[in-house]
Amino acid sequence: TTQFVVSDVVNPVITGTIDTTEIFNTVCTFADAGDTARTVADLLALPNHGLTISDNCTAQEALIVEHSETTTGTCQKIITRTYTIKDLCDNFATVEHVIVITDNEAPTFTKPADITLFKDNNCNANVTIAATGDVTDEHDNCTATLEATYSDRVVNGCAGVDTIYRTWSLEDACQNQAPSQVQIIAVKDTTRPYFTIIPKDTIIDCDGIGNVDDLNSWLANVSAEDRCDLNVVITNDYS
Repeated sequence: TTQFVVSDVVNPVITGTIDTTEIFNTVCTFADAGDTARTVADLLALPNHGLTISDNCTAQEALIVEHSETTTGTCQKIITRTYTIKDLCDNFATVEHVIVITDNEAPTFTKPADITLFKDNNCNANVTIAATGDVTDEHDNCTATLEATYSDRVVNGCAGVDTIYRTWSLEDACQNQAPSQVQIIAVKDTTRPYFTIIPKDTIIDCDGIGNVDDLNSWLANVSAEDRCDLNVVITNDYS
């Protein structure tokens, strides 16, 4: 009696490739990659370039699909799923599916309202965010904790008003930036200047002897100060 042993040692045949899947502006977790393929039919349903899977002995629907995956990256998360297709004799072949999750969506926020402040008697004003307002509605699709920042440009204006242009900015962990917003803070000086020397009433003889000098000396014997302005201008209505 002659016995023949027929063994299947031929691996399944895979041709073509699975397309890279790109996902944008989600909640940016690896879970966004979706479910894995469970069957050959699932694999063939993925976007691909000429993907075929076959075996010399095992029917396509009987082929076993297993997978493993690796993950890398933070702002651009890359998942590489390696699918192993086995026939009933444990011959196998592999194919990869790469999934790229990208965050390119800018965060959002609302600047505090414009505000007017008043200087105190020492010519100071509290211009910290405790007094002028802070951003409270930072939001991003991927970064959970965000804090808006600001920079100030101060313009010393006329009529006792200084203006602070406070530019607010917000950036997420992937360097996506929200459009900057400018808050205008007006700081007013409403404290009047005051005289430190006031001329006393006087009588100047109009006899033509040194009268003009005496008069000018009397007019000049006055001084004033201001808590915010070092250049106080004194005028009079003498004519």
